[in-house]
Amino acid sequence: MPTQWAKLVELLDGESTLPAWTRTVRLGLVATAPAAPALVERVAERLGIPLGDR
Repeated sequence: MPTQWAKLVELLDGESTLPAWTRTVRLGLVATAPAAPALVERVAERLGIPLGDR
């Protein structure tokens, strides 16, 4: 769900460093609704992972 990824990025924007658990995330998926290109780009910037849109 794109909303969950948007909320995660919003929460992490307040952090100067990413939590340790984010190092284990390799890929993000969105399947319930299309993800906006800006969100896909933002997830890639902040988490360093691709966000796949199904």
